[in-house]
Amino acid sequence: MSESQSRYSIVSNLTKDKLAIMDEKQAIESSIAQKKGHILKLKKDKASKVIEQRAQNASELALFDSEIAREEQEVRAAEFGKTTKAKLCDDKIAQIDKALQAVQDISKASVEEAKA
Repeated sequence: MSESQSRYSIVSNLTKDKLAIMDEKQAIESSIAQKKGHILKLKKDKASKVIEQRAQNASELALFDSEIAREEQEVRAAEFGKTTKAKLCDDKIAQIDKALQAVQDISKASVEEAKA
């Protein structure tokens, strides 16, 4: 019976060792699968981040484009108004010149009248 117990003990110990090794092997495979899953998640997160940053950059660029367009419109409006305002200023200057000329003519007439 002792030989039978010895064999039983050996088989039992070997079976326990085998199960422990199989558990260790399964843990390694599970760890690898978990790490691969984490890598996939990181790749998806990165792709989402890239898309998000591109959208943000596009939005910022659109703001620049909008501001440029607004400034260009203001310049066009100022240039259009410039010709009108410049003409008004020229007309006012011409009227003032006429008034100054009239005053000068009156002064000359007055001086000539005083001489006569």
